[in-house]
Amino acid sequence: MIRVTEANRTATADLFEKGGRYCLKHYDHANTRPVLFSQNNIALLLSGRAGSTFALKWYLHHNNMTSEFAWTHKHRTTVIYPAEWHTARCQAALAGDEFMMVRFTRNPFSRAVSSYLHSTQNEPVYRQIIKHLGHSDGYSFVQFLEFIEHTGPQRVNNHFANQFSYLEHLHELDAFCQIEGGLEALNVLETKLGLPESTEQVYGKLKSSPHNLDYETGDVEGVPDRAFELGKRKIPYPTPDTFYNDQTENMVREIYAKDFARFGYSTTLPDLRPKSSRGSV
Repeated sequence: MIRVTEANRTATADLFEKGGRYCLKHYDHANTRPVLFSQNNIALLLSGRAGSTFALKWYLHHNNMTSEFAWTHKHRTTVIYPAEWHTARCQAALAGDEFMMVRFTRNPFSRAVSSYLHSTQNEPVYRQIIKHLGHSDGYSFVQFLEFIEHTGPQRVNNHFANQFSYLEHLHELDAFCQIEGGLEALNVLETKLGLPESTEQVYGKLKSSPHNLDYETGDVEGVPDRAFELGKRKIPYPTPDTFYNDQTENMVREIYAKDFARFGYSTTLPDLRPKSSRGSV
């Protein structure tokens, strides 16, 4: 619950603003700003590659909003945050109104692969990594995880940092929903928050995503150590399960130990094969 006091007001207010200068100064990390509901006292926290697009579409649904943007997050940054009503909601929270905090989470094993592939596609994201490596020839999943180990999972880009906001260091998280839990888990969350339950039809729309990838069916040997070319999009990738061996499994367990524990995920590697291939030998 967000309960603002004199002791935490400065840090909380900073985390509601773009840039998060106080947060950067004290924690060396800036999180995505929370999105406050227009009517309900609910604050939605977002983490990159952890169902954030699903979460934001869910937010729009429950706030009776539509977006003209194909990329839903552009609606968040250009329409919601600048809106006077959203500023007023933030001010209400800072003035003492209590807001329930909620977030969606993703299994760290599947998220790590998604985060890695996302990093190779986006220059603003991979720039820090290649600076650390000292070359721009691409990097492997192993090198990506080594970079996070070296830098610290609380200090890297939001798309592969720990799945928690520094708001959760100041205020207690009220509820979270594992995106792997499907419609049933979503309905449990909505009931807890006092929101109408989403139907199967609504859930189907929420799940549609521009992040879906094409997978290759050729040679998948040595995938964890394969360096992928930077700046490439919409190309076939090996399936997520092929990025794991004993080394990368253990690295993800150690890097995201807090996420596994905090959000109730098993440290046993799940079946990450695409559903369409799980029946094949």
